[in-house]
Amino acid sequence: MKTNALIIDDEPNAIKSLQSKIENNLPNIEIVDTCHSGEAGYQSILKNKPDVVFLDVDMPKMNGFEMLQKFNEINFHVIFCTGFDKYAIQAFRISQVVDYLLKPVQTSQLIEAYNRVLTRGYKDLDPAHLKILIENNAQLQLFTIRSSEGKTYVKTNNIIYFQSSGHLITAKLEGERKSISFTTNTLSNIEKSLPQNEFCRVHQSSIVSISKIENYNKGKQTLTMSNNDILKVSRNCKPLLEMKLEKFSIL
Repeated sequence: MKTNALIIDDEPNAIKSLQSKIENNLPNIEIVDTCHSGEAGYQSILKNKPDVVFLDVDMPKMNGFEMLQKFNEINFHVIFCTGFDKYAIQAFRISQVVDYLLKPVQTSQLIEAYNRVLTRGYKDLDPAHLKILIENNAQLQLFTIRSSEGKTYVKTNNIIYFQSSGHLITAKLEGERKSISFTTNTLSNIEKSLPQNEFCRVHQSSIVSISKIENYNKGKQTLTMSNNDILKVSRNCKPLLEMKLEKFSIL
C-alpha cells in the first residue's frame, strides 16, 4: 500500500535532498507534491489529502506551526524537518506526540521516522498536543538569521544587539560565535519579530537587548553593552529606552 506524502520547505535544495532520499530508500512513499511556502502547503494539503506531511518548521510569512493552526483538524501524520539546534529539539521531545528530522536529514533517521508512522498508524495531531509543542518551542525563544551560509538559529538571550551599516546587518552575540553578518533582512522587520519587552530600538541603525546594557550615560546619550561596545542613543529613541530601562530597574 502506497503512502501519499507532501514536502513543505522554503529551501529548494532541502526539498530536493529529502525527495531523493525518500525515492531511493522508501519506495512505498509516493510524493504527491512539494511546496515552498506554508500557504502553498496548506492549499496542497486540502487538495491532495496526504497521509504524511514532511514539514519545515521555520519558513517566512507562515511557519510550520502557523500553517498547522489553520486546520480545524489535522488528519495526517506530521514529520517536522528542522535545522534547530539541540536546545530547540527539546520542544519536540517534550511534546512526545510528533516525529522530527534534524537537518541535514540522515537516511537512517528518515527510515526510522517512517517506520514509527507505520507502527502508530496515521494518528491525528490533537490541537492540544500542537499547543503544547508550540508553547514549548516559544519558550526557547530562537531568532532565525538567514545569510549566505543558510539558516542560523540564535537564542534570543544570547543576542547583545543588532546594528546596520548600509544593507549589511550584524548581530553581536554572546557565546562562541561573537557575530553574524547578513543582508537578508531589515532592522524594521527584525524589530517586529523580537520580544518587545526585551529589546529596544535605540538608534536608526541599532536594536539592543535591554538586559545586555551595562551602563547608560544620559549626558553623552550612549550605551555600554555587555561586550564593552559603545552605542549611540538617538534623541527620538531616548524616551522609549528610558521607559524600558526603568522597568528593568536599570535607571
